[in-house]
Amino acid sequence: MNLNLYGWGEAGSESWVMIDLGVTFGGPQEPGIDLIMPDISYIEERRDRLLALVLTHAHEDHIGAVAHLWERLQCPIYATPFTAMLVEAKLREQGLPVTMINRIKTGDSVRIGHFDIQYMAITHSIPESHLLGIKTPAGRIVHTGDWKFDPDPVIGKVSDHKGFARFAEEGEVLAMVCDSTNAMTPGHSGSEREVANNLIDVVKKVKGRAVVTTFASNAARVKAIFEAAAANERQVVLVGRSMHRIVEAARSSGYLAGLPSAVPEEQAGFLPAEHTLILCTGSQGEGRAALGKMAEGNHPHIRLNSSDTVIFSSKVIPGNEKSVFRILNLLSEQGVQVVTEKQAPIHVSGHPCREELVQMYQVIRPKLAIPVHGEPMHMMEHARIAYGVGIAQAIVPHNGMMIELAPNLGTIVDDVPSGRIYIDGRVSELAGNSAADDRRRLNFAGVAYVNLLHKGREIQKLTISSRGVPTQLLIDHGAQFDEAISTIFNADGVLPSEEVLGEKVRQSVRRMYKLLWGKKPLVEVEVTNIEEFAS
Repeated sequence: MNLNLYGWGEAGSESWVMIDLGVTFGGPQEPGIDLIMPDISYIEERRDRLLALVLTHAHEDHIGAVAHLWERLQCPIYATPFTAMLVEAKLREQGLPVTMINRIKTGDSVRIGHFDIQYMAITHSIPESHLLGIKTPAGRIVHTGDWKFDPDPVIGKVSDHKGFARFAEEGEVLAMVCDSTNAMTPGHSGSEREVANNLIDVVKKVKGRAVVTTFASNAARVKAIFEAAAANERQVVLVGRSMHRIVEAARSSGYLAGLPSAVPEEQAGFLPAEHTLILCTGSQGEGRAALGKMAEGNHPHIRLNSSDTVIFSSKVIPGNEKSVFRILNLLSEQGVQVVTEKQAPIHVSGHPCREELVQMYQVIRPKLAIPVHGEPMHMMEHARIAYGVGIAQAIVPHNGMMIELAPNLGTIVDDVPSGRIYIDGRVSELAGNSAADDRRRLNFAGVAYVNLLHKGREIQKLTISSRGVPTQLLIDHGAQFDEAISTIFNADGVLPSEEVLGEKVRQSVRRMYKLLWGKKPLVEVEVTNIEEFAS
């Protein structure tokens, strides 16, 4: 997820511009978590000096938190029409106004305080992605957003190479904040047009129904799949809420002009198999997504069979391997044929590979490279690429790092709060002390419950129970648990408070489990002194 802050002014009185406000999704390490958002407490405390939120493009990791967090910021929003349309829909779902959104045309500039920000077209996997050229009285900055160099992107404008060069020639660029996702991948990311042509050929070979899954946010790929269906005389059935949302926005913006409308999923069963293409969500193995329901056989309108072919026009995002392989196995067990990027060239990345990064640095020539948008290994490799083409300085930042760009270029001046917020159903919590953290520990070692009644130093009743812990431990070693707890009450000195007693019992039980089992479950303790009730 992405959130960047640019400040101007004396320390403590800066005015700020925020670029992007995205989300990421919960994984195995965040059980039960729907969304993860950035902790905005630092800028929220300074929101009277937050001038605007500027959005580079419409992917969820750049706009997904806007509707959740805008009320805490109360600032104007700037976006081009396609991005604005998707953000407005999210705001309306939350019952929020949309009047704060200012629509900007690609190529235009907007003056926000001391910042003059130009939206320059750059190719990615969604329409209206933009590189931001930022002018300030102290110098220029380039913020690339997500990008690649694609000469034929299927949808939207090609990258404004002349505009990039002109921006760099008109004034020295202090720093470039740049996408690192594919810094470890040699060569070029490839073109969406090549994928579109290959999809036509792959769908042509399918005898029964073609089911194609991809990232719903990849509007270029969605258009290519519509084109593949039309080229093979198939009608498209859209399945999945996010797929409907992106198609509606793309049609409204004119990006799917000339392509036929989709058939409602309720009518999918009435179409001849050889004339059907089902376009659905679920490329990452999400159990609740459309393809996951089909694979499990519980989709309300679509049942797969051995004459169907499922085409994954996507890559497996690291961390999702088990989920995707589970879906692949479920499909295979039903006799469904599966085609992935391993069998056919039906996916390219939306992010720059090494050759493209080199090309960008050769045009922009910043004094300082700031790699972002990637794991530490990607950003470190990005920094090496920058040094390799003659960039004088590179800083690989971590979340919360504040870097001075002028006058002391490249000075690290502070580390500000930068945690995460978990969206857990209808509740939001800060990561680190949340229900999800407890769930993760429960998933590993379960929980034990201790209920203890005592009268002074005399234990009247002790009950230990557990969930997710081998029950044989208490059956075989119950006396050892009792003895360990009794030792606490028999210790010399004044009997401590109930709170301290409870903590001592908790630690003692955890140590005993560790000794006997090798694992420490969560332990919940309730200690009651019945002398207090007797008095």
